[in-house]
Amino acid sequence: MSARDIEKQDLLESLKAQKRFLSVFFPKEIPPLPSEAERNPYPASDVNIFSRIFFYWLNKLYVKGYRRTLEPADLWYLANDYEVNHYFERFNSHYQLALKKKAENYALINESIYQQDDVLDEASKERSKKLTSLHTNIVVLCVFKTFAKEIVLVWLCFLFAMFSSAGAAIFSKYLILFVESTTSSIGAGVGYAIGTSICTWLLSVGENQFFYNAQVLSYKVSSILIKLTMTKALKLDARGRFKYPSSKISSIIGGDLSRIQDGCLYFIALLGVPLPLILFIGILIWNIGVSSLAGIGVFLLLIGCTAAFATKLFSLRADINIWSDKRLAYIKEILNNFRIIKYYTWENYYFKKIYDVRKKEMNYVFTSQFIRTVMISIIISSTYLSTMISFLVLYYSKSSKRNVANIFSSISMFNILSTLIAAFPFFVSSSTDAYAGLKRFGELFSCGEADENLLLKYNDIEDDLEFEDENFKMRKGSNEPAIKIENASFEWETFEIDDDDVDVENEKEEKKTKKNKKKCKKNNENENKNQEAKISKAKDFSLIDLNLSIDRGEFIIVTGVVASGKSSLLNAMSGFMKCIEGSIEVNDSILLCGESWVQNATIKDNILFGKEYDKKKYKEVLYACDLTADLKNFPAGDNTEIGERGITLSGGQKARLSLARACFDSKNIILMDDVLSAVDAKVGKHIMENCILGYLKDKTRILATHQLSLVGAADRVIFLNGDGTIDVGTSQELLETNEGFISLMQHATDNNNEDSIVEAEEVEAGKDESQDLLRIRSTKLMVTTSIQSIDDNEAKCIGKLVEVEERAVNSIQYDVYRNYVKLGSGIFGVFFLPVLFVILSLGIFASIFQTVWLSYWTEYRFSSLTNNEYVGIYIAINIATIIFVLCINTLLVYISNNAGRLLTVKGVERLLHAPTSFMDSTPMGRILNRFTKDTNCVDIELSEYLRLFVTPVGLVVGTVILSIVYIPWVAVAVPFFAFIFFCITNYYQASSREIKRLEAVQTSFVFSHFNETLNGMNTVKAYKAEKRFKSKNDFYINQRNEALFLTTANNSWIKISLGTFSSLFILFVSLLCVAGVFSLGAGATGVLLSNLLNIADQLTTALVQFTNLENSMNSVERLYHYAFKLPQEAAYEIRETQPSPQWLTVNSNIEFRNVFMQYSKNSPFVLNRLNFEIGTGEKVGICGRTGAGKSSIMTALYRLCEITEGEIIIDQVDISKIGLETLRSHLAIIPQDPIMFSSTLRKNLDPFDKFSDDKLYDVLKIVTLVDDIEKVKRQDGYHGETLHKYNLNQSVSEAGSNYSLGERQLVSLARAILHDSKILIMDEATSSVDYDTDEKVQRIIKQQFSHCTILCIAHRLKTIIDYDRILVLEKGEVIEFDTPYNLFCTEDGVFKEMCEKSRIVESDFNKVN
Repeated sequence: MSARDIEKQDLLESLKAQKRFLSVFFPKEIPPLPSEAERNPYPASDVNIFSRIFFYWLNKLYVKGYRRTLEPADLWYLANDYEVNHYFERFNSHYQLALKKKAENYALINESIYQQDDVLDEASKERSKKLTSLHTNIVVLCVFKTFAKEIVLVWLCFLFAMFSSAGAAIFSKYLILFVESTTSSIGAGVGYAIGTSICTWLLSVGENQFFYNAQVLSYKVSSILIKLTMTKALKLDARGRFKYPSSKISSIIGGDLSRIQDGCLYFIALLGVPLPLILFIGILIWNIGVSSLAGIGVFLLLIGCTAAFATKLFSLRADINIWSDKRLAYIKEILNNFRIIKYYTWENYYFKKIYDVRKKEMNYVFTSQFIRTVMISIIISSTYLSTMISFLVLYYSKSSKRNVANIFSSISMFNILSTLIAAFPFFVSSSTDAYAGLKRFGELFSCGEADENLLLKYNDIEDDLEFEDENFKMRKGSNEPAIKIENASFEWETFEIDDDDVDVENEKEEKKTKKNKKKCKKNNENENKNQEAKISKAKDFSLIDLNLSIDRGEFIIVTGVVASGKSSLLNAMSGFMKCIEGSIEVNDSILLCGESWVQNATIKDNILFGKEYDKKKYKEVLYACDLTADLKNFPAGDNTEIGERGITLSGGQKARLSLARACFDSKNIILMDDVLSAVDAKVGKHIMENCILGYLKDKTRILATHQLSLVGAADRVIFLNGDGTIDVGTSQELLETNEGFISLMQHATDNNNEDSIVEAEEVEAGKDESQDLLRIRSTKLMVTTSIQSIDDNEAKCIGKLVEVEERAVNSIQYDVYRNYVKLGSGIFGVFFLPVLFVILSLGIFASIFQTVWLSYWTEYRFSSLTNNEYVGIYIAINIATIIFVLCINTLLVYISNNAGRLLTVKGVERLLHAPTSFMDSTPMGRILNRFTKDTNCVDIELSEYLRLFVTPVGLVVGTVILSIVYIPWVAVAVPFFAFIFFCITNYYQASSREIKRLEAVQTSFVFSHFNETLNGMNTVKAYKAEKRFKSKNDFYINQRNEALFLTTANNSWIKISLGTFSSLFILFVSLLCVAGVFSLGAGATGVLLSNLLNIADQLTTALVQFTNLENSMNSVERLYHYAFKLPQEAAYEIRETQPSPQWLTVNSNIEFRNVFMQYSKNSPFVLNRLNFEIGTGEKVGICGRTGAGKSSIMTALYRLCEITEGEIIIDQVDISKIGLETLRSHLAIIPQDPIMFSSTLRKNLDPFDKFSDDKLYDVLKIVTLVDDIEKVKRQDGYHGETLHKYNLNQSVSEAGSNYSLGERQLVSLARAILHDSKILIMDEATSSVDYDTDEKVQRIIKQQFSHCTILCIAHRLKTIIDYDRILVLEKGEVIEFDTPYNLFCTEDGVFKEMCEKSRIVESDFNKVN
């Protein structure tokens, strides 16, 4: 079956007809999926008034959604006012103008938040707050200016709804008077009944228009903030990037946006409260006179209480944000370093960190929600308190207004007023939450921006123009040297960590440190300044007083020892490192090819990187970068999709892909940062000859490398001395003058100029470069069709790596609800639902029975009771109602808080134990969406929806029962109305549910792209691709909004439908009252009407909140999938098969017995009948051609992929029978890509606090990172930039970016030493370091791991010729396994040929021996 057939089959499966309750009334044909050209624009603003009121324009989509599951292509695309660029341009014009005006009055706008001082003083912090408030207020003001018409329209809709509700209460008063009167005509009564129902319907119309327009407005505001944040993130200066790493920006986008959306909605309602409030108070005074003021006084008192509560909520939101940021930072760290965490068995460590943070976060969330619950419970009870007090005052004042019509009309008004007041704290809290979120955006926007005058602005100037500032000059077409540096010094900017960023596990230590800080400083001040041991302010690496001129077309090699500043020099040339004095001129187009960042896109798209496709040029670049053979081996050639962060490529492939991108970009000055370190000698030779010295021969080329065999090809060499200075000259000149260069070259000579292992023969067409390539073949779609025989679209289908996000269809599964209740029940267990049902029933009964008892009182139904007894019972019922309301709301918050906390924790726990294949095929943004937007929905929104659903449902049921008790004929109509209600909701939910799910999925794309752009920001800037990435961001925002706008329209459709339905029910009951059936009196009519007037709102609220609840349960469903259904590795711990404590303490032999392994069921075997045995303490080097299976042996040993057949025995134990934690914790590894985590250096070495500080410092000295331990330890009282670089308390930046590659490799070596395992695995551990560091690492390994069994997947052949034996692999099989010398002496042997190509001769073995 071809790829296209498979794709069609999947599509047909998704488009199959759905069987629903009303399906018999619809055509059986399945509506086709429209093409992009067939899609229509969003029609909301182009329909007639009737369609706008009833949202009839949705029916076309509803019919399609009822017949089959909706897909993204079914939705309308956004155009005109709904497209993000349209309204962002309006906003940005106001925003830039406001910034300009404010900059004239405040000289703070374009400054960074923090001063350069070592410690933030109070004045600096105060200035930071002012800047934040300033930018926040500017954003708010510009939003008002941009959407002024929309805001006024929303405000008027709110007022219209409120006035309509007042009209309904007035008509009900006259209807009660009609029933009480004996002389009025039946026509008047019918008129009053119709007037009551019409006003109720108009209330629904006004509310719907308010909510729809306000929510659309809020989504537009959030879209503006996303777009503005992307723009700002790409411009942040060094201080801003430090304060706002990608994890924190992701947290702001993921967590604060939803709160801002709610705030936009309810802040407008808050503005609309005063006028209706005045009207309602006036009607109450008209009804029952001044006694109503007593009840109104209660309302005013409660409003004061809500203000105090709102202040507390505001401060709690800031606390919640801190812990949310920390949780998200840890999750991002897990995703970025997934394999490393598994190698080191740090799953439990990270789970504990996130568990602790989540627990603290949810404690604050629960406190916040409980305060909100108390607020809401009190306000809801305000109806009962205010009516009770008003009527008591009315009764004891013996006013003439004490009649049934006035009393029950006032009850209706108090109900309306209480609804408004009940919503008031929600309006206030949502507005404060939104402002807190906006302040976080404001703080980000107030950060300083990088100087765009350098590399970034250069690409925008014309050929005949030039740019110049104090330190940096750029020209195009000048006859000057390509690069000219005069007396220039450069430094990386360093900043002290904010207190909020201290890790959770270090809080106590931080407090202790602060107490000792002053003492430590004082002691240090007393030391002799000339003493060598003096502690001075530590500076990050700097380049000092450089003088350099590079001619056009010159080939320069930059070299030096580890951490000497090779990468820093390239960054200085390209404008990414701050020039603090002197000058630098760049006189041609320049590009820094630095980090090997790749997109989650096809290989072709990664190379083109937005440039126009040129077939000839493209093929030349592929050949020059030696990618042609690789493309033949990928499933879909250059249309093969690459995993996020290039996770499905080997290090060499990523490096060559980045180089190909730089070559295709065709800049005239190309700075290449160690692009050859991860490739073998044969590939490196090809790249040198055909790319650097071939395709790029006319360019100015500057290559930073540690491969000194290349210096002979360079015109000149720049040698970094390690102290910030450089020496420049030909290799011969440097050999005569620079001792450091002489020493470094001597290492190269000792290594026979061997760069890396060379393949034994040419790579055959069908071979993979590494096991990572085979991971691509382990995706869902495995097709062996020849790439030449298919078109690009089909090739992309074949090469698709990232799987479509799972999306449930139709109703939420019962298991999701069941597990949600089970997780949230806590101490109540299985009794939670019965307890909730009993309390809810009692609360609803007490709420409704108040009006019934009031009618009894007005009519003196029970003659045996005195007035005081009537009053006492009335007060008791009110108090009981208040207690029950508080209990109900507290129970709902309790279950929501418990479930939210556990779902996230269990999701993280399962994520930590997911197989690596899951991470290969899942974009990071998709995972982050679960732990940001979905988590926020479960934490905050779900409890509100539960409350707003459960209580109205109870009131609707109670009101219907009340109607049946008073008018039994209603029971005849109830089934009919129930059937209509069911049909409406069934028709609505078929489409609404799917649109909400589409919105969740399409929001993931926004997160994925946003996160990917943040991670690759340096590359995006270097290629001046900001505009393209921002355009793609706009595309995903519009795609998200397509579903978001429809979700809002869906809610409005169901509200107006049910509003109409409820109005008819009110009309039906009102007419029965007018007709006088069952001899209804005025009191009974008042009871019915006072409750029925709310039924429309309650019924609509119940269904809409049920829909919101179900939509929010989609977030629960998505978290539930992670918490319970995410695929898992084998058991982490198996107690039954736990090896004895003596395992791997004496013996450490390894045996592979007939081992087969493949990465997926249909992929080829990467290990094929593998048989060998390694003895205890034996040192074995593993080599072979690329794709031979070297790294697959490591994968098999760590069980990152389970073997298909055979056994792997370690110290007489079959490793497949023991837990993964047991296995991996007994293995030590030094990986090819050294990783450091965002924490302290101590936590990077010893996350479980197993070792003392002395032990850790000893290890740092062993790996030569620390010379004078006492000098470093003396700084333990300091934090931040004042610390020595290798002090254990030193902070590690995101991904260890404040340490060089060689330093990170030595830290990895230190970890392995601390691990003290009997088995050490090295996966090309020194492939990216220079010879000096390589030799240092090898020497340390020989000293520290002499007792260990070592498996070394070799990069440089020289490093393993002194090993006990060499294992040579080919096609996953052992072809040679003997001592190095014996293999060297084997004629026609693969190892011998490799030695010859690496220039290793027999004398090298004699030296070793």
